[in-house]
Amino acid sequence: MDVASPEAEHLRQPVPSQIRTARTSIQDLPSELLAVILYYSTQLLGPCLARVQALGTVCSRWREVVKGTPKLWSRIRDDDPPGAIERAIRQSKNAPLDIGYDFMWSRRRKAEMERPFALICAHMERWSHARIALAGIPEGLFKSLAAPVAPGLEGLCLQVYREGIAPIIPFQGDLAPLLHELDLHGMLIEWGRKNQFRNLRILNISTNNDSRPSLPELIKFLPTLPKLENFGFEGDLQPPGSDGTAFHYRIILPHLKYLSIKTKASVGAVDISSCLRAPACQNITLEGDLERDNVSDALARAIHHFIPIVHSEGTLRQRFTIALDQSSSDFWTPNARFSFSADSLGVEIAHWMLDNLPNEEAQIALDARLPGLTARHFVSMLSAESPPNITRLDLSMAGDRGSAVIQDLSSPLSTVGELSRWPLPHLRNLSLSCHSNCLVGLLHMLRARAGTSGATNMTQPASLKTLDIRGYKDSLAGGEHLRVELEELMKGNGGLLACIVGF
Repeated sequence: MDVASPEAEHLRQPVPSQIRTARTSIQDLPSELLAVILYYSTQLLGPCLARVQALGTVCSRWREVVKGTPKLWSRIRDDDPPGAIERAIRQSKNAPLDIGYDFMWSRRRKAEMERPFALICAHMERWSHARIALAGIPEGLFKSLAAPVAPGLEGLCLQVYREGIAPIIPFQGDLAPLLHELDLHGMLIEWGRKNQFRNLRILNISTNNDSRPSLPELIKFLPTLPKLENFGFEGDLQPPGSDGTAFHYRIILPHLKYLSIKTKASVGAVDISSCLRAPACQNITLEGDLERDNVSDALARAIHHFIPIVHSEGTLRQRFTIALDQSSSDFWTPNARFSFSADSLGVEIAHWMLDNLPNEEAQIALDARLPGLTARHFVSMLSAESPPNITRLDLSMAGDRGSAVIQDLSSPLSTVGELSRWPLPHLRNLSLSCHSNCLVGLLHMLRARAGTSGATNMTQPASLKTLDIRGYKDSLAGGEHLRVELEELMKGNGGLLACIVGF
């Protein structure tokens, strides 16, 4: 730009006073608005009292705003220095406290954390939310949690990683009237007491050997939570009494929307689920072991009354997925997941799921990971009079047994008239890990569909559109001409062959 030009002359003029004022207007903000800005600035990288203290060193006005805003000091974490925590307790005055204190993973030494924690516990009447993990600290500090009252407490997550201590009962009933979310790990609660958590909406329980309830204790406790909407249980129950008496009890949780039960022992997911009725439930997860002698009955007890969730509006035409291996089977949809295991009975579990869970309109993806599978046993599951609507079959994790399955699928035993019936009339995608010998079975399938010479006397797998073959270079050696023919047959029907060869 020409320094003598009119534009340059204009730039050299003094800045108008109103512009100078706008540039420094942050100093003219009302203290209340400045306090809000400072508060949110401390939350961007996580709460930190050191950051709050640093704001007070910017200028005298900011120092006064920081000192006079209790909310800025109300979030306390285990990584805050002990001195900062003590100051925060004072500066926060009567503001509700948000506590996050983790003795498990904090970078500070536990000895440095004990005194600040005791101070925090002395002000439990001000807690609004707390997430606390305790391990390796003196038993006396555990007792600090037995506060007489927490009138403002809304959410509590309490994790104890130490066994063999006396049980501690956290806030109950009138002691925490606003409590609506409770997450307990390794903590006992007073199962037999009524109305102790009457406003609770979310409850998650994770048990260890010291905190396992019995089935009757748990089932009789849940109806005391009339507003419960979300319930999760992970761990195990106490074993049944020595008398072996079965517990038959039914409860209705009318507002429950989300249910998750994950157990290991046979006394677990099946027994809890069979006692629950939740007509408003929208999402369910069940995981557990089954006894070998009673697989079908146990699955029916655990799942049958939740089948309406699986078939709920909006999921009727979505794909259902079943993944099975030698000992377990998983079934999941957008709003339900069932995962059960029993020694060497994965196929039986999957068979029950195929027979009972999908509706007529559902598309089914079957993921078989069965290195020890008997091929004919698997194929028999697919050869019912009314074949399931399986649209995807994944045998890529089945090892050599996947090839055996293909051989059986190529020559099914069931017949319709004079032709053997192809057991998967809706199959569109097939994936498998194979060697060159398996390619012959695949050709039999496709030749039958194409009606070419060498076809078997089998009805055609006309819906197959994607064939995904995976294998090592050595295992597929000598099968190049077979792969070429497979690709031609797939293309002739508007399909696609994908061949992935490893080293």
